[in-house]
Amino acid sequence: MAIASGAESTQMMPRVSFAEPLAARARTDRRPIAVVGTVVVVVGVATQLIAITVANWWDATVAKRPVSMQFADFGPRSVRGFAFMYFSWGAWLIAGLTLGLGLVACVRWRGAHAFRIVAVFLGVTASVAPIVALVVFAYQSETDLFQVVRDYTVGPYLAVLGTLATAFGAIAGSAR
Repeated sequence: MAIASGAESTQMMPRVSFAEPLAARARTDRRPIAVVGTVVVVVGVATQLIAITVANWWDATVAKRPVSMQFADFGPRSVRGFAFMYFSWGAWLIAGLTLGLGLVACVRWRGAHAFRIVAVFLGVTASVAPIVALVVFAYQSETDLFQVVRDYTVGPYLAVLGTLATAFGAIAGSAR
């Protein structure tokens, strides 16, 4: 049994690159849509819709009675302005735009990059809208009840997470 020298042993061993399997898989992946990005966008919009339709946005005790408000309860009590726009139609517009732009950003075509940039910008910018709408609503209301932040519940946070998820889903879209 002979022992091979160092030069001979390196020629016999195949060289392994960890980047090759990923690059080869990326070249062979010809799906027309980025699946991961699409799933994240859809989950983000579903989270926004849950926040708008069924989640509580405010819980407090008023005159020793528990009172809770959902998204739809804020619109009629809002003064005209940003809070009124957000609680009447703005959140629905944000959900629709983040869905449309996010899905278009996940489709593989040449123009997807521009839609990806717009979808990410809209998702990140719109993520502050629920909090700003609540702050505006609190300072425009005539009662001090709404100015206590601890009384805000899961609704606004779901809306924020949903819009951020659509931005992350748009980023996950493929550039090809």
